[in-house]
Amino acid sequence: MDIRNLHTQELEDFLYSYTIALHNFNEINAPYSELIEQASADYEKYYQKKINDFEEWKQSKKSQNLYDVKNNKIPVLEKKRDSLQKLPSVLLGILGFIIGFILNVLLIAIFSISSLVSLILLVLCIIFSYNINKIKKVYYNIKIENIKKAAIQKDEENESSEVTLKNEYQLEEQLNTIDDIYNDFIEELEESFKQDTASIVSYLDELESSIPENYQDNIELASNLYIYVYDGRANNWKEAINLFHEDQKHNELLNSIEALSEVIESGFNRISYNQYETNNNIKQMSNQVETANQNIEKLNENFNDITNEVINLNKESLNELKQMNPKNKYN
Repeated sequence: MDIRNLHTQELEDFLYSYTIALHNFNEINAPYSELIEQASADYEKYYQKKINDFEEWKQSKKSQNLYDVKNNKIPVLEKKRDSLQKLPSVLLGILGFIIGFILNVLLIAIFSISSLVSLILLVLCIIFSYNINKIKKVYYNIKIENIKKAAIQKDEENESSEVTLKNEYQLEEQLNTIDDIYNDFIEELEESFKQDTASIVSYLDELESSIPENYQDNIELASNLYIYVYDGRANNWKEAINLFHEDQKHNELLNSIEALSEVIESGFNRISYNQYETNNNIKQMSNQVETANQNIEKLNENFNDITNEVINLNKESLNELKQMNPKNKYN
């Protein structure tokens, strides 16, 4: 059969069936495509997250000694360093004067030191007491810095290779698990899509064998051509195509949604005719769309399940690492 040789009524029936078939295929394809995009996006997200988690863990692993001193030794030293920071320098200077004065009295009484030495000693006590905060700060800062350097050097000496760290983290196994989970889901999705569209695709292939190749798989074209024939503006394929090109040239084509609405609306009027075969095909395709929607709902539930599975996988791997290395900051 060649669509270019069909009579008006045959052409109308053909274009109606073809338009509805394309529409039903798109109705099934859209949620499947959306689910595939969502699954791919989630796959990339969790795959990259696992790599990022490894990099973070690796850095913490490489600086384990530094982490230990930062969380154990250094806070103690900082506490000692800051113990007198809240006391004003003037108050400390006065305290130094009092201590220096008492010390001078004792030294003069015991050793009979000269007044010059006594004065120098008093001034030194005042200066030292006045600047004790700064002196303590410098002392402890140097000590803290030396501890950090020693920890960094120790971490560098104990640094493991990239391969060793990946093996310890079990990175490849975890990435493979994520791959398997999502690949299995995509395979299930594709298989379900094939089953849900099998009869429609078969029907479309049958119809498209009658259509010139450059006019196939175009719902806007099919719906507009149908409307031309249905409204009586065209009686054959050639007239309909010429009208399409003319309207296209003058931007008078109905958009896909408007055209499709008119096609579907015309279907109610077509029911009164004895077009049983066409109507049965449309009914079968409508049933298949309904079945596909039910399958999509199940696949959405499965998708949520595999998302939770990947999340649980991340939690389990972190718990295992916590048990292996309880001091690690990554935990």
